[in-house]
Amino acid sequence: MDRSVEEKMMNFMKPMFGDMARKTIENQKEKLNLTRGELTYEQYAKIVDSIYTLCMKMAGAAIADKMRNGLLQILDENRTGR
Repeated sequence: MDRSVEEKMMNFMKPMFGDMARKTIENQKEKLNLTRGELTYEQYAKIVDSIYTLCMKMAGAAIADKMRNGLLQILDENRTGR
């Protein structure tokens, strides 16, 4: 997938994570050992799941669900070219 998807994800996350949105994505990529090359939809979905787990710990189910749904929508839109 195009790297612009990460920018879209980061912009979506900014209201909750602020300036740490980019670092959060990077940390999850490192945690999942997804730091080389262009990532696939499935790899980005793993990052979304990891961010969801992080949000569950930090903010609870409602926020975590909203974050996951929004990030998956970004991935789906990028996948279908909308």
